[in-house]
Amino acid sequence: MLTRYEVTPEMLLYRFSELIPQFFGIRLHFLRFHNTATGYRLIKQLNMSQVLVPSGIGLSEHFCRRWLSVRLLREMEQGQGPAAPADPPLVGVQLSEFLESGERFLCIGFGRPLAMQPDVKSSVIVGFPVDGDLMKVVRFADDPAIPREIIHETCERCPLTAEQCAVRGAEPVILQAKQAERERRLALSRLAAQLREE
Repeated sequence: MLTRYEVTPEMLLYRFSELIPQFFGIRLHFLRFHNTATGYRLIKQLNMSQVLVPSGIGLSEHFCRRWLSVRLLREMEQGQGPAAPADPPLVGVQLSEFLESGERFLCIGFGRPLAMQPDVKSSVIVGFPVDGDLMKVVRFADDPAIPREIIHETCERCPLTAEQCAVRGAEPVILQAKQAERERRLALSRLAAQLREE
């Protein structure tokens, strides 16, 4: 389709994001990421699926390295996929499941260097919530050949251990701080209960 219509991956997926909800009634989200000197940056989003896209999260946090959009960027950094903007893009598909909510999304995406900035790698994806509506229209959505990943919002908020996630970009410092705060409150509640009993 990219060659036939002479469009970039972003143009194709953005057009999908306009047509698929209108003609098939399927909600979706569209994400565009770039790799930068400081990490992976969310550049564009269109969120019609109510997926938790952590755009308002702290600037210093690291997006989950298991997201398809980030995985494509990592693979390009490791020498996989196109070396130049004119090369065919890296293509990916993934069934993502959020660790805590269990929500699942079928994600399809492309990765490639930008034409005007070849040193900047870009990935674009569309993601569809896996539900009855999607299964009626996209019959391959639950194909066992599609890679599956448990994902989270950001590394700093993720409870997966190093053994469970080999691609963690940062320690779970926000999660640890919240756990420490809960433990402090619990200890204070116990102390207050003891003082009331005396």
